[in-house]
Amino acid sequence: MMQRIVEARAISLENQELKKALELREHAPAVVASGRIVGSSFNSPRRYAILSVGSSDGVRVGMPVRSSNGLIGRIVDTGALASRILLVSDRASIVPAKILRDGQPVISQGRGDGTIDLRPLEVGRNPFKPGDIVITSGTGGLYPPLVPIARVVRLDDDGAIAIPLADPSSTSFALVEAPYEPSAVAEEAGAATEGE
Repeated sequence: MMQRIVEARAISLENQELKKALELREHAPAVVASGRIVGSSFNSPRRYAILSVGSSDGVRVGMPVRSSNGLIGRIVDTGALASRILLVSDRASIVPAKILRDGQPVISQGRGDGTIDLRPLEVGRNPFKPGDIVITSGTGGLYPPLVPIARVVRLDDDGAIAIPLADPSSTSFALVEAPYEPSAVAEEAGAATEGE
């Protein structure tokens, strides 16, 4: 009886995650593929996750990966059936971002320990507050704007430390999106306006 209760709760949790992923897929027009996160590095200073979709699904190096909770990272290696994601918490991951509260531009860089280092673009006062949410800015042409990245947990001298909102160890499903191209989005918007 206890085993059946545990199985039922696990199925219920998986169904909730699937519903969130499907809802996200409906609202994200640039989805290339969706898959299951089948593993991630925990104790390594390099932060990677493995996704169960690859080049046979249209996945290419450089594509952003997100879940219903936020940005997970970007594809850095792909095989026919699986891909490797560089997580936002890896030291090699730098994401142009902004503070959700006031739109101030910041830089998000992984620290290699599961957290993210946030720095303002302007030198001076520290613009962060504990609990601030940081989102992608869309600058740079890879990550689409307005995707949640992290939540500030601690301030330091001129920036803040944050934890990613999309934790691959507790995320089952993720979406791979085409790289964000601001000029292509502007052209689509112009074409839609002309067609009206």
